[in-house]
Amino acid sequence: MISIIKNDWLRTKNSIARIGIMFVLILAVIILSFVLSNRTAVVATVAVVGEKNEVTIQSKQLNIIYVDQKPLKSELVKGSYDAIVSTDGLKGYTIETIKGENFKSQLTDVLEDSINSTDLSSNTKDSLGVTLLSYLLMFLMMASLTNMMLFSEEKEKHLLERIVTAPISFVRILIGHSLFAFLLIFLPTLCFIFGVNVVFQKEFGMSYWQLSLLLLFVCLFATSFSLLIAAIFKEGDKANMFGSLLIIITTMLSGSFFSFEGGNLWLEKIIQVMPQKRFILLFKDIEIGKDLSTVIPNTVYIGLLIVLFYVLAIFKTKRDYKLN
Repeated sequence: MISIIKNDWLRTKNSIARIGIMFVLILAVIILSFVLSNRTAVVATVAVVGEKNEVTIQSKQLNIIYVDQKPLKSELVKGSYDAIVSTDGLKGYTIETIKGENFKSQLTDVLEDSINSTDLSSNTKDSLGVTLLSYLLMFLMMASLTNMMLFSEEKEKHLLERIVTAPISFVRILIGHSLFAFLLIFLPTLCFIFGVNVVFQKEFGMSYWQLSLLLLFVCLFATSFSLLIAAIFKEGDKANMFGSLLIIITTMLSGSFFSFEGGNLWLEKIIQVMPQKRFILLFKDIEIGKDLSTVIPNTVYIGLLIVLFYVLAIFKTKRDYKLN
């Protein structure tokens, strides 16, 4: 297994440009998370349909944009607006948003000038740790998918047939590739996070060891997923393309950048099954210090998926090469 890791390292050194780009992207996401965490003045951008004199909203935390025509819902998806508010004289407001019922309820309080309006910032803004991990989730999964190209390359060039003739099991081969892919994203990312924090001097909203463990958990899941995808597809390019597409769609829907909940009931049920959604819920539970009875279900759910992905990857690889 150690020889597999050493071999992967030597082969990775020959593609230093790919690794450099991966590290630059991860570092850029980390810096972006720190920068965006400083923007506390405006919590939400709201499009109000109608004239300015029809509705007066007094809140320093809202960026109000008055529009003549109701924007398309795609503007919410793109992030141009956090909500669209349509006025109906003295009858009240109609609010459309994809950021969930909690945000909608708080925005309603602001529009109605309730005493809870000042709580909008504290209740809707995540801590730096949650924002950081949520942003990194998609990029770490895609980075791990790229790192697993070494395993795909062995399959494409028929090197794996030669390797398995040596006294080494499929399990050790796959664990060796997985351990290398895991270390290649976990250690540099952890160093980048604490290195950038030396410059910004920000509070994560959770302890250092909690942040490190959550990052480790994310990297373990990313590695198990990328190994399964590499085992399913014979060609590395197809594995990378399909895996990247699946990662982008599921991570976006899960709410790493903005929430898609509060619209379609069936879509919400599907989102709750996605592991990225469970990760985000776990991040937030750790942030606010919920007890173990709340944290354990999401942890166990993701842990079982990690084990399942590894078992399926080993089974698929053994089956393919025993048939051949």
